[in-house]
Amino acid sequence: MGNAALAPFHRRAGLAVAAAAFAALTLLSAGTPDAAAATALESAVVVFSPEADARVHESSPTSNYGTSSQLRADGGSDSDVESYIRFSVTGLSSVQSVVLRLYATSGTSDAPAVYTSAGSWSETGITWSNRPARTVTPIADK
Repeated sequence: MGNAALAPFHRRAGLAVAAAAFAALTLLSAGTPDAAAATALESAVVVFSPEADARVHESSPTSNYGTSSQLRADGGSDSDVESYIRFSVTGLSSVQSVVLRLYATSGTSDAPAVYTSAGSWSETGITWSNRPARTVTPIADK
């Protein structure tokens, strides 16, 4: 499966969103759910922690925040802030669904949009100026 790059988290407006993230990749078998399938489902959840994360600031296009303990997503009329998180996903033969959990540490009116990105980046090298382009359509926007 390789690396799963989710990036950036970007809010169109409002307050910053931040912090711990993890992905739970759920393997599901085909067929009608029953008690045995429900039991199998519980044991089929695999949790992957990020292997890298960083945020970038439009207002500081050459600065790196990869060693910071906080992620942010902020958009709107002021300068944008985006966060990048990368997961190394291995040992799976198929994936039915993926859940990314983000926890806000400050007020927010909605969750950030989540995009994938192509291209490589490093936690201590990514800046606004060299960040990989995100996909046009978010894969999640709640």
